[in-house]
Amino acid sequence: MNSGKLWVPLIIFGFLSIAFTRGTLFLYRNGNNGFKLRRRGIVITATCTDIEALDGAFALRYQYEIGGTNYTSSSSPVPMVSIIPGEPLAVTYDPRQPARSNATECVGKHRFLFLGLLVLLAPAAVAVCIFELLLLWAIFFG
Repeated sequence: MNSGKLWVPLIIFGFLSIAFTRGTLFLYRNGNNGFKLRRRGIVITATCTDIEALDGAFALRYQYEIGGTNYTSSSSPVPMVSIIPGEPLAVTYDPRQPARSNATECVGKHRFLFLGLLVLLAPAAVAVCIFELLLLWAIFFG
């Protein structure tokens, strides 16, 4: 096979490997944050400051105070909103990193989805990277 023809799939698989790796890291970080909040989080009352409309869901912006420091954050997307700005909202925060928080109703909500996607995406990222290395080998040594 002509090594000149291998550059196109190499570029395509390069973009795929970047996308799969970034997706894997994103899922790992978000899932790990959710697990930490679920395991060691403390539930407090925050004040809802705003509601952000997303595609078919909503994110709640809220403010809370820990040890004299004010924090502002937003929740994971929720399908329905039964709260209006200015009302109290149950929030779970991480006592080791008080800036890490989420609306209590969202903590650990999609953990099986995160794990399932992570189990599928991580091997795909590795496989695409290996295939890309094989293409590089064919280009330079084949």
